[in-house]
Amino acid sequence: MLDPSEQPTYGSITTSTETKRQFANESLEYNANNKLFCELFPDLEELYQERKKNAPPAPVDTVSTPAPAEKSPQASWTVILGILAAVVAFTWALLSVSL
Repeated sequence: MLDPSEQPTYGSITTSTETKRQFANESLEYNANNKLFCELFPDLEELYQERKKNAPPAPVDTVSTPAPAEKSPQASWTVILGILAAVVAFTWALLSVSL
C-alpha cells in the first residue's frame, strides 16, 4: 500500500507523499474534535494539542471571494421550456416518420 513500486489496485488512487501527509494532518485535526476519539486515543489528542500549540498562526486571507451568484427564477423556467420544446420536437419527428 505504501510501497510506490507496487502495482496499484483497481479503483485505487495514487497520491504524492505530501498529499498523504496533508490528509493525515487534516484527519488528526478532524478526529481530535471528536470526544469518543479522544477517549479512545488520548495520545493522539495530546499530539494534536502539542502540534496546535507549536504551530505558527494561520495567515489571514485578505482576498475576498465573490459570493456565488443566485440563480434567477427565469433561468429555471428557460431550462424547463427548452426541455419541453425538445420533447415536442422529438414527438413531432416520430409522428411524422410513422405517417
